[in-house]
Amino acid sequence: MTPVDEIVRNDHMDLLECVYERIKHVERDTQKQAGFGLMHLAASHPDSRCLKYLLEGEKETPNEICNDRD
Repeated sequence: MTPVDEIVRNDHMDLLECVYERIKHVERDTQKQAGFGLMHLAASHPDSRCLKYLLEGEKETPNEICNDRD
């Protein structure tokens, strides 16, 4: 997992806000095994603040949450 994956997976919304503007244009490889989209990682945490952040203003699309193998 990348550092951003760990930030989202552990629901560190303050850190996500700091780095999101720099990484939002980077295309994520969700086709490789365990290559989850940020929405999918954020949804794994109960009451995720990161998920709320990603949904606000349509920062991420919920349609790209998982690869075809997992």
